[in-house]
Amino acid sequence: MAMKTRTFSAELLDELLKDQDPATVLQSDGLLGELKKALAERMLDAELDAHLGTEAEQAAGNHRNGYSRKTVRSEDGELVLTCSRRPSSRPASCT
Repeated sequence: MAMKTRTFSAELLDELLKDQDPATVLQSDGLLGELKKALAERMLDAELDAHLGTEAEQAAGNHRNGYSRKTVRSEDGELVLTCSRRPSSRPASCT
């Protein structure tokens, strides 16, 4: 299967690299680590958006209930994520 090639605009890349230390940009404590954290949080938020948007969840009155911090292990070390909380009566994706 052919791999999908994703192209990012030069403007987006310039914005991401703005004020970054070139020596650390690809390290886990640099831009790469920041991107991993931001992407993981965004994916979890999108998953919860989709789940809370179902008719059953809407009818039950379920919604976001603040945020909590969770630590996730990755191949580059630990990521501390800020995840949306749900009412405690239902399990969340980020627990």
